[in-house]
Amino acid sequence: MVKALFDTYAVPEGFQREVLAEDQVPPDRMSLGLSIRIEMPPERLAAVRAGVDALVAMRNELVNQLKLLDGIARDGSVDWPNSSIVRILRDPTKTFSENSWTRLDQAYAWERGAPGTDACPIRLSQLAAGTSEFQAL
Repeated sequence: MVKALFDTYAVPEGFQREVLAEDQVPPDRMSLGLSIRIEMPPERLAAVRAGVDALVAMRNELVNQLKLLDGIARDGSVDWPNSSIVRILRDPTKTFSENSWTRLDQAYAWERGAPGTDACPIRLSQLAAGTSEFQAL
């Protein structure tokens, strides 16, 4: 998307691009071509592009950190025992397990601290810190 942005919309001053190629215009009909763009001096365009590239790089790094936090490696493999969802569900699974199965609605209610569930909700900041033991709120 960023490439498309800088190839067609954010352009240097004086940029000219054919909206409709001559061979794409039907000779027997009226045609209208519309081009919208923002023109900038080349130095300004380079600075804006560098800023957008830096922003995209920061977003990508954040996404990768969140994936690692959730137990997803950069190659896409999942470390299930250390994934956030498994860590969140460990305690309610121990509490509500029947014949090795736990109802998801009970685990969800427990995690949310619903009355009657003897819930012990976790602090999300503990997940971010990679803590496997959770404190009561």
